[in-house]
Amino acid sequence: MYQPPPASAPGHSPSRPKTKEDLQRMVRYTPLELEKESPEYIQKLDFLADTFTFGYDQMEFFLKTLNDHFASLSEEQNDSAMTDG
Repeated sequence: MYQPPPASAPGHSPSRPKTKEDLQRMVRYTPLELEKESPEYIQKLDFLADTFTFGYDQMEFFLKTLNDHFASLSEEQNDSAMTDG
């Protein structure tokens, strides 16, 4: 995720976007209703348990990561169910 340098950085001159095209579309991910989940599950969510923002141009990467992460959680749950019963 891009973060602009602080205003106090040498050579930094803050500029405002001049046109709509100068702006970057952003997406904010916010997990909902985690209070209904167990602490163990929330821990397994890793970075997906927190709110974060990313550039819209990274949406494909985010969705792939999300899919892979939940697939691995599902596999862990299936493996655990097989060994338990």
